[in-house]
Amino acid sequence: MNPMSTTYQVPGDFETIADALAQASAGDTIHLNGRVKSKHVRVEKDILLTGDTLLSTDTVAIGLFASATIQDLRVENPNGHGIVSMKGSPHIQGVTLHVAQTALACGADASPTIQDCKMESCRVGMSAQGESSPSVQKLTISSRGTGLLLTGSMKGHFSEVGIVAGQMAGVEITGEAQPVLEHIAVALGGAGGFFIHGDAQPSLQACLVQNVQLAGLEVSESANPTVDGIQVKSVNGSGLFLHGKSRGTYMDIQVEESALACIEISEDAQPEIERGHLSNSSGGGLLVKESARAEVLDLEIHDNHHIGAESTQNAVLILDNCTIRANQAHGVHARDQSQVSILRCCISQNKGDGVLTSGAAKVTHQDCAIDENKGKDLNESGSSTIDSP
Repeated sequence: MNPMSTTYQVPGDFETIADALAQASAGDTIHLNGRVKSKHVRVEKDILLTGDTLLSTDTVAIGLFASATIQDLRVENPNGHGIVSMKGSPHIQGVTLHVAQTALACGADASPTIQDCKMESCRVGMSAQGESSPSVQKLTISSRGTGLLLTGSMKGHFSEVGIVAGQMAGVEITGEAQPVLEHIAVALGGAGGFFIHGDAQPSLQACLVQNVQLAGLEVSESANPTVDGIQVKSVNGSGLFLHGKSRGTYMDIQVEESALACIEISEDAQPEIERGHLSNSSGGGLLVKESARAEVLDLEIHDNHHIGAESTQNAVLILDNCTIRANQAHGVHARDQSQVSILRCCISQNKGDGVLTSGAAKVTHQDCAIDENKGKDLNESGSSTIDSP
């Protein structure tokens, strides 16, 4: 602590926070004693605000326009928002926000550091927009709507965030946002886990989704994420739902116990998927349809209650070095006018055919082990073909 700084008590030295702020200089501390009611608190100085509880009676409890510090404080706002950071590099640590609307927001070019905070009973846990670049570590969010809402051209880093979401996605990323999200866990969402759309290009690392009502990870429009490690379990939609004109690289994917396909790819999506396990799904392992194109490498698809890998309509599917085994229907089923290339794959012990084609589908396979399936290992129907170059 700066020996030249002053600590102002509210109440005590001043009756209101506004009066204390008017007197305070950079480096000073304002300490709240008990539950202090206040209108909007606008902080334009690099001070420390700490103490017990701030009860806001305004639309926004605290507006940060400086590199101030908010530490070890409880913020309540029964009708409005919590903290809004619009300028500088404030530090927010050990703060609990119990508000009706957005608990914490940052915009413009603000770059707040946020650590060890809790957000309770809010509509949105945290939002970031504009060109803001927050650094977030150890955040707990219990929201009625969305946990994290990241839009605009924002960047920043989020680590160790736990989210219990309400009727919206646990994490929504849109616009041209490019955040890095690491060790993010979403549970009990009334909608999905992660929803990435627009032109967003986020990076997701070591994330977890479980017990949500829709897809664990949905990517649409022109989004182009990089995913390096995501585990999806017990969802009522698909584990991953990739559609629109989305692209993206998806590595180390683990999906189990999804009501629909572990991974569903549709419309004009063109993802690259590398490494992972798809298992115990009611809707099968991998479904590629419409005009989608998917390149899949080193994926294990096993013990699903439907088809291991399925292509329909005009889809293109490339399976390279994959293992497709012990599924309750066919290992691979190519339908309609879809095209499937199977390279260096093991397809065995499936309850239906190893590879089934129907309609006018075309399948090529090379250097594969296709055996021990309950039906035929290779089964052509209609005008479809299975070729071995």
